[in-house]
Amino acid sequence: MWSALLLSAGLVTAFVGGWGALTQSDLKKLMAYSTVSQLGLIVAAIGTGTELGLIAAIVHVVAHALFKSGLFMMVGVVDHLGHTREFGSIPRLIRAAPASFAITALGAASMAGVPPLLGFASKEMIFTGLLEAGAGDAAATAGGWLLMLAAAGASVLTVVYCVRIVFGAFIDGPRPGDQAQLPPADRLGHEDPVMVVCAAAPILASVPLAFLLDPFAAIADPALAAVMGEPEAHAHLALFHGLNAELAASAVLLAVGAVLCASRRLRTAVFAFFARAQFPVSGAQVLGGVAKGLAVAGRAMDRALGTERSAPHVAANLSLLTAVMGGGILAILAGPSLPPAVQGLSRPIDGVLLALIAFAVLAVCLSRSRLTAVVALSAVGILATVQIMALGAPDVTLTQLLVEAMTIIVFMLVLQKLPRTFWRYPKAGQVRRAVFALAVGAAMGGTVWAVSGRRGRSDLAMYYLDHAPQISGGKNIVNTILVEFRALDTLGELSVLGMAGIAIVAVMSSVRDRYIDPPASQVREVPHRPWLGLRPPGTSAYRAVTQSWPNVVALQLMVRVVGPLLAIVSAVVFWRGHNEPGGGFIAALIGSAIVGLLYMSTSKDRPIGPPRAPLYLIGGGIGLAVLTGLLGLVLTGSFLGPKHAEFLHQHWTTSMIFDAGVYMAVLGLILVSFNLLGTSDSAFTPAGDDVLQDGRMQRDVPSIPRTRERTDEMLYGELPGPLDLTRGQRPGREGLAARAEHEPTRLSMTSRHTSRGEQPKERGE
Repeated sequence: MWSALLLSAGLVTAFVGGWGALTQSDLKKLMAYSTVSQLGLIVAAIGTGTELGLIAAIVHVVAHALFKSGLFMMVGVVDHLGHTREFGSIPRLIRAAPASFAITALGAASMAGVPPLLGFASKEMIFTGLLEAGAGDAAATAGGWLLMLAAAGASVLTVVYCVRIVFGAFIDGPRPGDQAQLPPADRLGHEDPVMVVCAAAPILASVPLAFLLDPFAAIADPALAAVMGEPEAHAHLALFHGLNAELAASAVLLAVGAVLCASRRLRTAVFAFFARAQFPVSGAQVLGGVAKGLAVAGRAMDRALGTERSAPHVAANLSLLTAVMGGGILAILAGPSLPPAVQGLSRPIDGVLLALIAFAVLAVCLSRSRLTAVVALSAVGILATVQIMALGAPDVTLTQLLVEAMTIIVFMLVLQKLPRTFWRYPKAGQVRRAVFALAVGAAMGGTVWAVSGRRGRSDLAMYYLDHAPQISGGKNIVNTILVEFRALDTLGELSVLGMAGIAIVAVMSSVRDRYIDPPASQVREVPHRPWLGLRPPGTSAYRAVTQSWPNVVALQLMVRVVGPLLAIVSAVVFWRGHNEPGGGFIAALIGSAIVGLLYMSTSKDRPIGPPRAPLYLIGGGIGLAVLTGLLGLVLTGSFLGPKHAEFLHQHWTTSMIFDAGVYMAVLGLILVSFNLLGTSDSAFTPAGDDVLQDGRMQRDVPSIPRTRERTDEMLYGELPGPLDLTRGQRPGREGLAARAEHEPTRLSMTSRHTSRGEQPKERGE
């Protein structure tokens, strides 16, 4: 089918392009249409799918690139000499520019297929390839002859427009008048040596190639082998293949060209005929019609999907996915039977986990409270982690568990800026959504059932199991795949992860504060005023309600003990990753738990870490991974190729440096997420002693650092408020905040900050 499509499209294009070239009155437009015609012949040669047809296409691509590039530049020379490109207005330039005439004639002769030029050799190969494409029975042979005759017919048009290029630009035009008597603007230009030499270079370079086809074959062999998929493919090239039908076709073409060159009257009549034989529509009109049709279709799609709401877009994608997957499953069930499932994969715990996950999913769908939905969603993740553990994948289990923990914490931070409950929707709409969700779930569930668990381990999996420990020196195959065998994939994923963190900061720093955190008057759900019966002011109970810092003292003390332990665990998990469950990604998530504890132990919103630290970690991590790849290129000759060595009775590998880059980038992303997404919205949510005052929720408190201010502080340090900048400009000195003169003391095991009512200095301040 593809061969028939390429053959028919190529030959039609060659004919239409040639006819269109002859209808043009502008030399440059004629040259453009001639390119279309030649590319049609190349496509037809590719459509044969044979070795000879493909090598003919390769040779003609080279020949066309050489003669056509020179001819296009010669159009500029003609325009410079005669001050026009219109046939009939171009003066007779053969005497004024004999060198330009010779170069143009040589390039046009190669395009027309005049021997012994490279264009002749490539066109002969195309004729032969088309003729041999029909090798076989009588019908196939007749088809091959029809293909060759069609290409020869299109080549007749090529000869005619080549004659017009040469004669229309240099011979048949009006005689130039006495140059001395003409105004300077109407005088012929002079041949610029630089222009002529540049135009002549590719045309002249093609001449010796026709006589050096054997060395040229050595260059073309790799291309032919790549296309054919056969390493031993070899091109057999020759300028002359003996007396055959292809040569007879070329002789007819040359005879047509010779007759046109000999008779000016005939040339004039032929060119006048084509000038009248215009296509009913021009290419511009066709493109205009296509553009109008696309505009109509675009307006129709805009009416259906032109909304900022994500639901219509998601519904369209999921509908297509459901149709494809569901239809595929039905076709498989109606057609050939599925392979039998591998025995021993299902266990009783699978059914229990399925029921629990289904219950948690229902809780997510039916809950009106966003907090309840997040908790139920976390239950889905934890149950999936148990399922992975039951399958015997501790590495993936540990990763899933830590990712789930970090994700839920980030969800909780984002919930500060959202209403406590979901909006109520009409029941009819909810029923439609439920039916749609069940259809999507059934299609995806059926797909997973059909394609999973029906084959044994693949050859690639067995290769990793059998050879990975010997090649990498590590027993943890999951980790060695990520940092050695498929390290380039991991580097790409690491770059995407890092760019996500950079993009969060870049987007937030380009949006003004009033658009990120709108005022309370624009918030639909107003927080209720709580009723609190408080003890008298000055008591610990009063401060516990009206101030936040006393409530986190215990957590701050705990961080002092747990933080170092988590750091040690993170280092151990990183170190053992090559042989036991662990590695840079898991270790970074454990290290991120320290960041989470530090963030939750602060009494008010403030960034964790010094300014730009997350960006330095992300950029440094990606840079370290790239440098590891360059180190592998130098030491092993392969980018990201690991180098192994034994030192102090320990196995060392450069992939640990790559893993360190992963660790840094992940930690930087977690810092960005906590610092930016956890910012309180004083117009909505009570958080910190600036919002909760005297037992009452305050709204639109100016002193609360919000998202934009937090973003700016990540870049420039402490600021008195959000910057009113949108293009990443640096703030002036007046925009930087001054440090407080009174520095509070640090918290210790013997301090009495709570009883005295003095807020301690927190970590990171």
